[in-house]
Amino acid sequence: MRQFWKTDDDGALIEQVECAYLDGYAIGDRVLEGVAIKVTVTPRGKFKCEWLACDQDYVQTLNASYWLKLARESCIEDDDGEFYSDASLDEPDVVCIDPAVTD
Repeated sequence: MRQFWKTDDDGALIEQVECAYLDGYAIGDRVLEGVAIKVTVTPRGKFKCEWLACDQDYVQTLNASYWLKLARESCIEDDDGEFYSDASLDEPDVVCIDPAVTD
């Protein structure tokens, strides 16, 4: 099952984390610039994406379910993409791994 792991500057795994954040800009360009999307992995191994409370007023002016669907699809298609450990989206420092998959 997929897991999120925080990494150090060299990419070494430090600790498992319960969630990660996706930069909305990666999904919706300028429409979602500065918006963090919280991503968790459900017990069934599926990605769950949700808006932060601080962005609720803004995303309600959009087709919010459409953008969350795109975010989930992005996670599925590119689970080695850029994930962040906090909503400030300062530096991508989280990786998504599936320990059941080996090289």
